[in-house]
Amino acid sequence: MLLQSVIIIFPLIAPAVLQHKKKYLSLSALLTVFMMVDIFNSQVYLNLSAIKLASISLLPYSVFNFKRVVRNPVVIFISLFLLVLSISSILNTVFPEWDRSTYEFFIKKDRPPFRSILHLGSLFLELHLFYFLGDLICRDNKCWEIIEKAIIFSAGLLCVFSMIEILTTFDFYHFFTGGTKFGHMLPRTRGLTYEPRGLSQNVAVGLTLALQKYGLRLKALPLYAFLIYFGILTSSSMAGYLTLFIGLSLLLSYNLHIKGLKTITPKSLYSFVAIIAMMGLAYSLIEPHKKESYYKHLTYRLNYMSKLSLKESLESQESLSLETVIKAPRFLIIGTGAGLAYIPIAEKMILSRGYSLEKYQGKVYNSLPHMGSILALSNGGLIAFVLLIFSICYCIRLSAKLASSKLSDHKTIFHITLFGLLYLLQVRYLNHIWISIAVYLLYLNEVKPREPKLSY
Repeated sequence: MLLQSVIIIFPLIAPAVLQHKKKYLSLSALLTVFMMVDIFNSQVYLNLSAIKLASISLLPYSVFNFKRVVRNPVVIFISLFLLVLSISSILNTVFPEWDRSTYEFFIKKDRPPFRSILHLGSLFLELHLFYFLGDLICRDNKCWEIIEKAIIFSAGLLCVFSMIEILTTFDFYHFFTGGTKFGHMLPRTRGLTYEPRGLSQNVAVGLTLALQKYGLRLKALPLYAFLIYFGILTSSSMAGYLTLFIGLSLLLSYNLHIKGLKTITPKSLYSFVAIIAMMGLAYSLIEPHKKESYYKHLTYRLNYMSKLSLKESLESQESLSLETVIKAPRFLIIGTGAGLAYIPIAEKMILSRGYSLEKYQGKVYNSLPHMGSILALSNGGLIAFVLLIFSICYCIRLSAKLASSKLSDHKTIFHITLFGLLYLLQVRYLNHIWISIAVYLLYLNEVKPREPKLSY
């Protein structure tokens, strides 16, 4: 219990102290570590995450600087998005499209309107934190470089603990957070994250940024090999491979189009070739029994997905939520309400997992879609979905405009495209960084020409 108390108190106090002392670089690094490392998320007390606790501690700054906050257009997007979800939640609570008996066996906090209130409050804290991080970049032009380095450092840290987990089978996540034990998924590793998928995705982003920052320098190759082996291969997650593929593809596009290359040159392909070669070499070094386990896991997923349609190949939360929204005109327009997407699909999920509704005994299925695009669609319908897509596309276009006028670095195009696309595919704290970059870009767009520009 003492450890859990420390885990809760630290994210509440440390960010506020750093903000008070105007240690913006240290604060940027700390918030980034909170995004990458899940051991600061308590599973004992109300499932509190470090990101939300840090957001609470930094709220007074935003309140006292309200005029500065509302000047940034990102606040308009956040306000509209939360408004759409709030209206949808009210309509679906007062005039539900589902039978109220569907959630009679849910505990009180998982029923409307309590679930929507909790979801909206949680979402507000997340969006506020990433707005605040973007404001830090505006206040100190070195913050983005620190964030980038902190992502790469954290990826390495995750891999260090993944390596220790392999050697000792010690469950670090359970030890720090009190969360679910992990023995059933061995020999896959999760290090300091909630699950192998989180480890692989966060490390894949760190590897992509490291490649973009350091290239194929000889000194960086051991780092890449370490990240690949203990972050990508040992976690054996399709989501991690997909994240790495997207990152490398965008990096290739960045080298070709943003840097002005007219054709694909050997140099522009070096990153692809090097990473594939290192992954092949690392895979050959894995112990035979572990290699067989990884191979069975991946081939099962690939064979299963190859036989299904696109909708069917998604996770159960995504496919059932998508099916529900498409079949109901009202849900398609305004969604099911904030955090309520699981209600119309709960019965199907319970039955599909072999349980009976009568004997389910409170093991309520209340999980939401993991994909940012489908979560927005199910929460707020096409209105919220279009608002999200428009905001990301607008910021990508704005980054190109600012880069062409030399008000920002061309790397901003790569970064906002990477994190925006990854957020649409997977809701992870790290992928919310597109909001922070958007805050910075929209700040630059409002800066008067006579003012000195910030260096990204």
